[in-house]
Amino acid sequence: MSNQSTTQSNAGGAPARYSSPTPPRAPANAASAPVRNAAGQQTPDSKEEHRRSEQPRYKVFGVKAGAVFELDTLTSSLATVAIEMATCVNPRQYDWANKITFQLTRKELPQFVGMLAGAAKPNTKLEFKGHGDEHDKNLRITQQGGNLLLTIGQKQALLSVQIGIPDTFHLIALCMRALAKNDPHLDSQTILELCKSVCRAVPAQT
Repeated sequence: MSNQSTTQSNAGGAPARYSSPTPPRAPANAASAPVRNAAGQQTPDSKEEHRRSEQPRYKVFGVKAGAVFELDTLTSSLATVAIEMATCVNPRQYDWANKITFQLTRKELPQFVGMLAGAAKPNTKLEFKGHGDEHDKNLRITQQGGNLLLTIGQKQALLSVQIGIPDTFHLIALCMRALAKNDPHLDSQTILELCKSVCRAVPAQT
């Protein structure tokens, strides 16, 4: 009795479905895997994108714009928070390709936290100017009573998103992680009280 070959054809002449090797499956996280060049090395852009994708972040979405807050690092190697804002082009869709990025400095971050923590009176604002390579970026956060209004501008572009009270908890927690890294000798309560004391909000224009 002769053995049958596993590469036998079917009645229509087509190869049996198990005659060709099954291609290997892609890893479950292939979509998030870093991009590599022909030599198998990660490209600089891919390294930065992969690093930032793993950073803690918090998102606030509004009707006209959306904002992403995430831990970042200053050129001095100190921790900070960067804010990215983009225009809302459709419901739940934002133009991130043309986003504005604003990185809070070491001096600005504590004031920003103080504003989030309620150190400013209603109808007062905190403003940071002269950011970016061309010094054309600015940030303004206004205390509106029940909510905060965050506005970031660059040249003629101006984007705003409203920050509700529930959002402030998560944003303060995110910012405190950066502040704690920079001053590990201080406890969180001390850091928060210091942030409130350095918040220098001024009356907002009506």
